[in-house]
Amino acid sequence: MVCTPDDLHDDTGRGLFTRDGDGRPRPVTVVHRRAVLTDLLSRYGAALTEHPMTRAWADGARVMVNPCTSNVAHRKSVLALLTDPRTRCLLPKTEAKGAGNLVPWMRLLRPGPTTCPDGRTADLLEFARPRREHLVLKPNDDYGGTGIVCVRRTTDAAWRTALGRVLTIPHVIQERLSIPTAPYAVLEHGRLRIRRCCESVDPFLFGTKARDASPASPPPH
Repeated sequence: MVCTPDDLHDDTGRGLFTRDGDGRPRPVTVVHRRAVLTDLLSRYGAALTEHPMTRAWADGARVMVNPCTSNVAHRKSVLALLTDPRTRCLLPKTEAKGAGNLVPWMRLLRPGPTTCPDGRTADLLEFARPRREHLVLKPNDDYGGTGIVCVRRTTDAAWRTALGRVLTIPHVIQERLSIPTAPYAVLEHGRLRIRRCCESVDPFLFGTKARDASPASPPPH
């Protein structure tokens, strides 16, 4: 059954349940959370901790696929750990080398010294201010391109203002790269066309293991 969190209820005798079209209770044993955690927090705030769905998962009474703890993997600052020499050195050598080759330079935005892409050490904000054309600013915990500040969408003055403004909300700053595209067949207005699209892959994580993935091909911005 597809439902909203508002459709989930619980009581002492029945546990987690929802209701069918006739109002009859239907027990729920597995919840596949599709709602983004930031959206749930925006809707429920602190009350989310007492929501029937959250309580059933926290108590171990029901199984949740894509649980709240998986949100850690969605945060972009995880990639910053892979590109910072201070933390990348904690990885096995083969994984550290792979991260260095595949993950673009990224840092959680905050004042203080950091290792720059060229290997020298500098204050992160001082490094970022004059490099609007080479960097991208992104919210640490958001999706769908929301809140991204990049060269095509801002001026030098707006870039510098954004760098100061976002210090109050976790953001990452990332090396700007050209995103590769590939030809895909797209059905538009009843006609089949070939369009250049980006390629995105979201892995399915089971504990510390990645098994298969969900691909997507959004059009380039």
